[in-house]
Amino acid sequence: MTRYALPSAMFSRQLDQLLLRMAIMLLLIVSASEGIVILLFSWLNVAPTLSPVTVAGLDVLMLFSFAAIPLNIWVLRPVKEAIDASSHRHDLLSSAVRNAGDGIMISNRDGVIEYVNQAFRDILHCENEDVVGQPVGAVDPSMASSSWKRRFMHAIQRDHIWQDEQWGVRKNGEKYLAKVTVTPIMVHNQISNFVTILRDQTSHHTLELKYHQAQKMEAVGTLVGGIAHDFNNMLSSLVGQIYMTKACLKKQPDTAMWKVIMAILISAAS
Repeated sequence: MTRYALPSAMFSRQLDQLLLRMAIMLLLIVSASEGIVILLFSWLNVAPTLSPVTVAGLDVLMLFSFAAIPLNIWVLRPVKEAIDASSHRHDLLSSAVRNAGDGIMISNRDGVIEYVNQAFRDILHCENEDVVGQPVGAVDPSMASSSWKRRFMHAIQRDHIWQDEQWGVRKNGEKYLAKVTVTPIMVHNQISNFVTILRDQTSHHTLELKYHQAQKMEAVGTLVGGIAHDFNNMLSSLVGQIYMTKACLKKQPDTAMWKVIMAILISAAS
């Protein structure tokens, strides 16, 4: 199973590595520029003719002059590009989480809710202040039980993911069925947060029940149709036998049997 790292932490590590490289580059640029200034002063032999303050001022001025372009190209520009790229990725991730079709909840390792997106609020029919800062048990009371917490942590430690379908209650009292997926966010190989993805399965569950009911009705219809067909075959056989009996009694139209047979045939025809 894949362990999920906090994106902002990854960006921070990348930025730290970049800043370290830039610091080394800055040191090299300043050292090289200072070396050039010293060589230039030695070649022009200006130090004996100027005061120490003037020499120091010229040293600083020339140092900045020689270092300005390399600093801009190899230090300032890469740092700005890295910060812009990190900011863009952060904005992209934030927008994706905010506008996701599934409900997303982020809680800390103690189970306190820190963030919910709009889809999550729509599923629970709640507002942001109703859940943020509350324990996850406020969303689903079953999550507050110690037995549930033990099963949850066992699944997280074993598979690094927890999935289940469970019933919940919206703020208006309406029940809903949700598919819940929880994954840990790892920082320095330690769990810092949990990301919960909530997918509303209520409509799907209702359609599934209707489909199963339709299947049952179809099966009953097929059974009734088969019984009716078999019964009709039996009646057809009986009617045939009665017609044969009628033919045998044709010469005795005034007998009681004849009257019974005629009544049966009239009823069968109607």
